Amino acid sequence: MEQPDAARPAEEQSPFLDALVADLQPVQPALAWGWVVLAWSALAGGFLVAAVLTSGSLRVGALDDLTRAGFALELTLGLATAVALLAAGLEIDVPGRPSRTRLLTPAVILALAWVGWTLAGHELIDLLEHPEISVVGKRKDCFVEGLAMSLLPGALALWSLRRRAWGAGWASGALVGMAAGALPATTMQLACMYAPDHALRFHLSPVLIAAGVGAILAMLLVRRS
Repeated sequence: MEQPDAARPAEEQSPFLDALVADLQPVQPALAWGWVVLAWSALAGGFLVAAVLTSGSLRVGALDDLTRAGFALELTLGLATAVALLAAGLEIDVPGRPSRTRLLTPAVILALAWVGWTLAGHELIDLLEHPEISVVGKRKDCFVEGLAMSLLPGALALWSLRRRAWGAGWASGALVGMAAGALPATTMQLACMYAPDHALRFHLSPVLIAAGVGAILAMLLVRRS
């Protein structure tokens, strides 16, 4: 009678086991969510500051405007929106994640508050100090500059996404793309003219383009990793 597999000597089973594990490769652990958000914020933020300062001068009075409560609130909302979008994008396609509603709610609330304050906050100038609408300091190519400045933060975000969510799709890519676009959209309020209609057309609109590019790249690059 033929010996059952369990009773066969180890030397007879080892070639079969070796064949099973021959093609296996060690899996890199996913990057820690909190550390990725912190590292991205520091690296992308530092890059944006350097890019804005080396690409031209800040608009006249921009630094003084930082002392105005309304303008400081606008910048804070913009930066917080970028971080919240990145945090949601890195987590939304991870197995076992919190619900999408829980992940997206902070980002949505912050984004609406940021855009709303940017477009209408000047109307509260008597209640909360806000810079006056002005064409002073307008950058001729602020739209293109904003898109260009989102490239490196976007690349860092997509690399982090690939290391964290192996099955990431268009939603993850769109969120991290929006995060990358929100940073230059915020800093351009310091570097370029300060006017709500100009901000909407030339500073905020690149965020949507960055979201579309991020969604496409996530489906092409991250899903196949």
